Amino acid sequence: SFRRIRKMRIKDVQIDGFGVWSGLSVHSMPDTMTVFYGPNEAGKTTLMHFLRTMFYGFTEHRRMRYMPPVYGGKPGGAIRVTGPGGGYEICRRAQLDQGASSGGQLTVTGSDGLSQGQHRLAMLLGQVDESIFTNVFAIGLRELQELSTLDDTAAADELYKLSSGLD
Repeated sequence: SFRRIRKMRIKDVQIDGFGVWSGLSVHSMPDTMTVFYGPNEAGKTTLMHFLRTMFYGFTEHRRMRYMPPVYGGKPGGAIRVTGPGGGYEICRRAQLDQGASSGGQLTVTGSDGLSQGQHRLAMLLGQVDESIFTNVFAIGLRELQELSTLDDTAAADELYKLSSGLD
């Protein structure tokens, strides 16, 4: 018999300050696939990196590229998700004077108001690491552009790698 696997779903995004985004709210995201599109330099990649930051922290690369926020605001923000056990708010903040190795201050708060941490986030992510998340769940323009330069066999091979999380 098959059992239904419950997945985490992003419901709302609130960016206080990250790259070019300050005070951005995206509400009521659908449960289906979400595609963000727009002109060059509109902030699509920044939004994708914000989500990666909420899940996996302020890496040295993301700190250098997206901090301090261009238009102000406190670095970081929050996302609301639903997953096993109900609804949660994942909030991650960074201090501008923190070292490059700091992932930022993480809080995970359940709908019951209880504050939880990294363990709950790992459970919500299903133990998916950042590499798999990047290659399977949050594919950017760079990955799509790489596919367009390949012949059919090589493209099929890369699509397989993307879908399986292999680097």
